[in-house]
Amino acid sequence: GLDSSSCNKVLELLKTLALQGRTIICTIHQPTAKHFQLFDQVYILASGKCVYQGSPIKVVSYLESINLPCPIYHNPADYIIELAAGEYGAANIDNLASAIGNGKCTAWLQNNKVESVKVLIKLYDTNFSNTDSARNEVDYNHQLRVLLRRDLIKMKRNKMLTHLRIAVNIFVSVVLGAIFVNAGSEASRMHQNFNCLTVVMINHIMCIALLTSVTFPLEMSILVKEHFNRWYSLKAYYTSVTLLDLPITLVRAVGCYWVLGLM
Repeated sequence: GLDSSSCNKVLELLKTLALQGRTIICTIHQPTAKHFQLFDQVYILASGKCVYQGSPIKVVSYLESINLPCPIYHNPADYIIELAAGEYGAANIDNLASAIGNGKCTAWLQNNKVESVKVLIKLYDTNFSNTDSARNEVDYNHQLRVLLRRDLIKMKRNKMLTHLRIAVNIFVSVVLGAIFVNAGSEASRMHQNFNCLTVVMINHIMCIALLTSVTFPLEMSILVKEHFNRWYSLKAYYTSVTLLDLPITLVRAVGCYWVLGLM
């Protein structure tokens, strides 16, 4: 869905990342000649067979070697895709797959010196028996710090919701204080004190449940994507949410504590 300019910027960015030692894999559809040349290696399939594997620069030479020369002023990418689609006959697909050894031939790679897997394992001397799938994960404390910082920014941006939550907690404290004032300091009002604590607990649970039911569905898609990308654990996510909710919850708890005479 990208236009030519946007596509060019994306490919240049991917090329920069690849030059930094990253492996970039992507699918392309009808690339221009300029965009096609930005790739280091292409792998073209037709009917489940590999019809070309190698450098885009060598596509023209490859096609000439099997007597399927690319027409002059024709985009090599378009031409080989047309061949793979069978527009010039289904027999050409088999010829292409046979010439490239169904992907086993490495002669058309930019660097055709490809070592076997066993040689690479010996070269880097990696002890796979002790490999831990989670050894490169970011530690829990770092995850928690990043999530706390991000959630704090979200709270600052959504000032209306934050102020509303603080106002609701203050209002509840004032109402409970007016009804059960000094209930905690009088033994004769023990039942009232118990009732007040029950109301405070239920109110706290309901406030958290209502807030979660409103905000969590909006964050669900982001949470699923980031968690399954292993950016952070669910433990770190829920811990950060709980820690940021704690100061607002303490507003009601402290207010009720002093007004009810529980000290």
